Amino acid sequence: MAGAPKRQRIQRYEWYAEALPLERLSVSAEMLERHDCEPVHVERRNRAEARMTAGEAIPPLIALGERLILVDGYSRYRAIWRLGVQLGRVLRQRVPIPGGLS
Repeated sequence: MAGAPKRQRIQRYEWYAEALPLERLSVSAEMLERHDCEPVHVERRNRAEARMTAGEAIPPLIALGERLILVDGYSRYRAIWRLGVQLGRVLRQRVPIPGGLS
């Protein structure tokens, strides 16, 4: 089963949501550029902006690993950024810090 190792890594640690500064996320410039150009992603971004402007919650961004690599939510990330919001709700894993006490 080809997806088993990835699934094991994803399920290895507890998931939790946290408000984080957008600058802490590792974001692919290539993915952002693509999302800024493709109509389907622009529409998603615009919907997220409209929801946030109306005071509605949007789903959290999803980041993996110590480096907080953004793996889902590029349109929501861009919406948050465009509105000048400094913090985004991020679903992430509680990963042990190398050399740490955990």
